[in-house]
Amino acid sequence: MESKVSRHKFRSILQQLVYLQTLTVAAMLLLGALLTLLVVRTSALNTEDARLRACAQELALAWAQGRGAEEKFKEVAEREGALVQLAAPGYMPQSYAGGGEWTPYIAWIQDNTRLRALMSSARETPQVTGNYFRVEKKPFSVRTAYIRAGGDRILLIHSDMRPHNREIQSLMAWMLGILILSCALTALICYSTSGRVVQPFVRINHTVQCYARGDFSRRIKVEGRDEAAQLARTFNELAEQLKQLEETRKSFVSNVSHELRSPLASITGFVDAMRDGTIPHTEFPHYLNVVSDEARRMRDMINDILDLGRMEAGYVKLEYSMFDVNELIRRILVTFEPRIAEKRQEVRIRFAEEQSFVYADSAQIGQVIRNLVDNAIKYSPEDKQITITTYPQRQEIYVSVRDSGIGIPQEDLPRVFDRFYKVEKAHTPGAQVGSGLGLSLVKRIIEEHEQNVTVKSAKGRGTQFTFTLQRAEAPRKRGQSGV
Repeated sequence: MESKVSRHKFRSILQQLVYLQTLTVAAMLLLGALLTLLVVRTSALNTEDARLRACAQELALAWAQGRGAEEKFKEVAEREGALVQLAAPGYMPQSYAGGGEWTPYIAWIQDNTRLRALMSSARETPQVTGNYFRVEKKPFSVRTAYIRAGGDRILLIHSDMRPHNREIQSLMAWMLGILILSCALTALICYSTSGRVVQPFVRINHTVQCYARGDFSRRIKVEGRDEAAQLARTFNELAEQLKQLEETRKSFVSNVSHELRSPLASITGFVDAMRDGTIPHTEFPHYLNVVSDEARRMRDMINDILDLGRMEAGYVKLEYSMFDVNELIRRILVTFEPRIAEKRQEVRIRFAEEQSFVYADSAQIGQVIRNLVDNAIKYSPEDKQITITTYPQRQEIYVSVRDSGIGIPQEDLPRVFDRFYKVEKAHTPGAQVGSGLGLSLVKRIIEEHEQNVTVKSAKGRGTQFTFTLQRAEAPRKRGQSGV
């Protein structure tokens, strides 16, 4: 069954800190009080035992001298406020009380059965014992020193320990009061100091709740260099990233909506015009080609969205194989020949080696090359040049695609691979403007291969994209044997 402490619920971290710190201080103070009481009690007993031993030695010396022993017994009893007894086997002990408080207890002391045990264990050096006798209804605490006084006789001197016990009880009462006061002061101090520690986290929590509601404009005030300040800086950076992501998401939705509406509007308009006779039958082939191009553009954009989503969700598993990336580039360029010829562009291929074998997913790398070549064709003016280069370096093959466009502004370069981001200023608006997903897909695929992709651009000099692939050893030709 759970205890009350385990079921205890705190409404805030501040309450937990105050509770735990107060409990810790209280435990430490209680331990200190117990140790203090133990030291005081032990010191008092040692002092009392030393006093009783000295008195017992003094009584034994007086008894050995013979003269005035009884007067000495009475003197010591009066001086020390103690009870002195002379006991012998078979005889009633002779008692000398140092005060009236001993009178009611003399008979109990005489009847004490421990007397015989002390007589048998007594020596000529004084010994001290506690709890010489106990009376159930009238508790009486004493310390007793005893010493052999020649023959079978023993001398006993009893000291009343009740004054010492009252001092201990008074000290305990004071310590209890101090403990309660200290716990109260500790709780106040802990509440004040812990409040200053917890307050930054309270502010962070309130601001993060705003983030959860979609308000990314709020920022957390950063003070100091402690963990709370570091956490605040992290959340501020996260809020800035979320704000940018939200802006790009809204921009993406707007762009995609526009890009989808444009081809759909064109397709619907041309089809309706052909159906109602606005477009003559002789021009049907031309407008059917336009409808086909618009449908193909819409299909490609949807495929990019789906491909990027699958990549980010981890649904696409790379199928590594060894292939010649130069040959892959040649096959891809064949598919772009109509567009290249339409814009009268020149494609210059610079392969440092006839064959450049790599270890990668050929289908995904083909998608990367198609996207980069498509961008190069799209943003290079007519009668301009596109350059594709491959070259080995250490354990990698570098592949670069360079266009002859107007270039990308330097302030846009850091975000050119961001999802949904479009460099409108660098490109001519209209049919050339893409959805902003192609380069994001390129970067995602290359990162999945644990490789790098970079971009260089200068105003009026075009843009160059370069990515790396893991270099593979060229396969041996048939008939070639190893040494």
